[in-house]
Amino acid sequence: MATVTDLGSTDTSASGAVTSITHTGVTAATGDVLAVLISIQDPFDAETVSGVAWSGESFSDGETLKGSGSPGSWYASGIWFLVVASGDTADVVVSFTGSVSEAQITVVKLTGVDTSGSPIRSTAEEETAQASPPNGSFDMDVTGTVAADLVLSCVSTSAEGANTRVNAQAGMTELYNSFATYTEGRGVHAYKAAAGTTVNVGYDCLNNIDLSERPYSAHVAVAFKAAGGGGGGSSIVPILNTRKFFGA
Repeated sequence: MATVTDLGSTDTSASGAVTSITHTGVTAATGDVLAVLISIQDPFDAETVSGVAWSGESFSDGETLKGSGSPGSWYASGIWFLVVASGDTADVVVSFTGSVSEAQITVVKLTGVDTSGSPIRSTAEEETAQASPPNGSFDMDVTGTVAADLVLSCVSTSAEGANTRVNAQAGMTELYNSFATYTEGRGVHAYKAAAGTTVNVGYDCLNNIDLSERPYSAHVAVAFKAAGGGGGGSSIVPILNTRKFFGA
């Protein structure tokens, strides 16, 4: 089963939009897998990630989804990953396709992952519009998994308000939830260990105050292969859980 060691978190604000975000001092060993979960919100036209780098190595895009329509197009989610070729302590640099006014980023390190070929078993994505504000939920299945695979889940949503919460459903473990601190955070990152061939990942939206429109969500998930063909006891270590809010 997956285990978690929380190595700390930080929250940072800045004035104005940015085109990249840097996390300093991320340490990983040869064969580790680094993954970055990214939720982006930018009124009128959300940007996406153009690239992620660490110690001269480039991450691959595991799954990215930008919403469609309005306000759906304001939100994007992505999960990027890197199989570390040479251990080091270096900065993780996330670059965007344009200026971003708000983003939430979690960097994690995975161990016990089968890195022969691609470390990814399967992926899923879904854009949803909550059917019945102020409360509702959304979920999706990640198929083709094997017991002990680790499924990372990343959501960017338009739900907001002082009493609003978007929480990972039972059986999931949250890595980061901006709604715990911010009323306009809109990003939630979580994971779930696979028990079989299908993993359901979902979220509950409570007390969304903007009843004039249904909150939209861009949801992506990536299943990483457990070593040993399953049951290998892969683990996930949150290195840095950081909410970056710009233009405040």
